[in-house]
Amino acid sequence: MPEPITVALLTHAGGAHVDAYLQGLAATDECARVVLADPDGQWEEPARKLLGPKLGQVSRDTKALLAEERPKMALVTYEARLAPAVIEAALETGCHVLVEKPGCVMVEDFARLIDLADARHRFVMLALANRLHGEIAAVRRLISTGAIGKIYGLEMHLVAD
Repeated sequence: MPEPITVALLTHAGGAHVDAYLQGLAATDECARVVLADPDGQWEEPARKLLGPKLGQVSRDTKALLAEERPKMALVTYEARLAPAVIEAALETGCHVLVEKPGCVMVEDFARLIDLADARHRFVMLALANRLHGEIAAVRRLISTGAIGKIYGLEMHLVAD
């Protein structure tokens, strides 16, 4: 088993799915410690409740937290228009980055971040959490068993709000 790592959760008041990420980080043995950058202060209390002693430093300054803690991985859940600067800061610090989609407004911004990740030998990954929904799993089973025949195209809409 790999050595557990420190993960930085980089979010703000507009961050999506933060509760789910906190629950996942709390349950994951591979994550020894979570440090939180939350400039709005919205997520500190829920993080303390869900993570307990696994929660390390909490800061309102993302760059300072990254520089001081040097986590192996950063989980970025920001509005798309604000996310590129946060992703860049994490990559510059040497983190692998998991980004809540979409991660940017302009594809050129994301391409630049991928180039930076490649230069730093780091991964940038998009979170595709919908694949875990029961409805999605059921469709996957139908397709993989051939129950609905050969698939030539598929479009699915999941309304969660």
